[in-house]
This record gives sequence, C-alpha cells and structure tokens, in this order.
Amino acid sequence: MSRRSEVASSYEKPAEMYLEWKSDDKSFSYYDKAQGKNITVDPGKFLFLMDRSTIKGWSEADQSGIYSNEVKNLSTDDLNVRTFSGKAIASGKYADIKEAIQKAGGTFTKSIYAMMDDGTIINFQLRGVSLRQWMDFTAKSRRRLPDEWITIASVEEGKKGRVTFSFPIFEFSGSLNSKEGDLADQQYNELKRKIDPSERIADNQADQEVIADDEIDF
Repeated sequence: MSRRSEVASSYEKPAEMYLEWKSDDKSFSYYDKAQGKNITVDPGKFLFLMDRSTIKGWSEADQSGIYSNEVKNLSTDDLNVRTFSGKAIASGKYADIKEAIQKAGGTFTKSIYAMMDDGTIINFQLRGVSLRQWMDFTAKSRRRLPDEWITIASVEEGKKGRVTFSFPIFEFSGSLNSKEGDLADQQYNELKRKIDPSERIADNQADQEVIADDEIDF
C-alpha cells in the first residue's frame, strides 16, 4: 500500500460493452468512444448473471443525457437521478419520483449483466418494448436463467399509431456444461466484486411488481 492508493480511483468498469436496442437497425449496438460511433453487435449466446434497475434518458431542457445509480430493489433502494450537465432531477424510491423522472425525460431501464460464451461480460440496457419482451420471457422461466444460454432468436416488428418499431425475441439455447458453469461462477463473482463487494444477488421479482404496464413505452 502507498499514500497514492488513498486517492486512486477504485472504480472498475463492470462490463466490456453496454448494448442498447436500435429499432431502426434491428440490432443491439454500443457506442465506441474511440471511433465516435455506434458499433453493431451480435451477442450470440449469452448467460444471465444479474440485473439492476436504473434510469436513462434525455433532457430537452438541459440538452443533456439523464442517468442514475443502479439499484437492486425498486421498493427499498433509493434512485438518484441527474443529468450529465450536473442538474439534480429527483432522489428517492421509484414509485415516489417516477412522475418527476418522466417529466424530465427519463425512462425506466433494466440493466442486464450477462456473459458471452467466451467469458466476456456485457450489459444490456433494456427499455421500452425490448424490456417488455425480456420481462415476458423471464416471467415464467426465471429459475432457468442460471443454467441455460440465451439467444436472440428473431426480430419482430410492431406498430403504434404511425410509428413502426422492431424488438428482439429471446429464447433459451441449451444448458451449460460443467466447464461453462465454472466460468460463469468465476465471472459472476468478479462482477459482484466490481459492483458491490458486500452484496449478495437477490431475486428482483419485486421490481416487476413496481413497474406498471403504462410505463413501458414503445
């Protein structure tokens, strides 16, 4: 240990890529800062590791992105929602501040941490119709998530008013073998260490009870 270690940043990026669904492109992509553009990614088969809840969005008033901390349980954990320009939007339990969040331009987002088959940890930032598909997919199959690979089986289209949109269809794609299971345990423990060394993963079923259907926008 040295004196410099007292002021060194302890933050470690939990995931290699943060993927968002791009409806027009019908694919997931992430923003590559070095290239200054979005890079399309086919995640292939991936394994669920853990999920958290957060807020993302855009403030027209501040012309700035909106973000918050990630929480494990919407009913008991406080969200601190801000803009990247430094403006505080709201702080507290989601049910108490959701109107202020939505008015500011924020959207409920599910942060899904997963492992690709080569061990790479990625993150899916799901909201809108892609989040609805994920919630429908896991509603009756959550117990299968620790032991089975998932793939994007297909892409479907929908329409709301004059707006046409696309969304991914998730499906299970086979069980892990013992070697893959060992790798998943290793990557899960590493991910948990980066996010919070003291916490244990818990079922987030309570979050699904907090989110109303009319909050899942298309």
